[in-house]
Amino acid sequence: MSRRPMLEGAGDVSVARSPGLGAASVALPAGIDLEDRAARMNDFWDALVEFQYRNVIVVALCVGDER
Repeated sequence: MSRRPMLEGAGDVSVARSPGLGAASVALPAGIDLEDRAARMNDFWDALVEFQYRNVIVVALCVGDER
């Protein structure tokens, strides 16, 4: 097994793996339509399924003006 992190891209969803640590992220720009946002979130949750037997922490970062 390689000790270097692996990075895979699935559109705007990214998955990174290394021994003992895994990460998944998704980009949700404010200007995209709701259907595209939902599709990206579905891809993100599909990526998290790979971590189903591990402890998971989900963090959301929001940038920009509040409405």
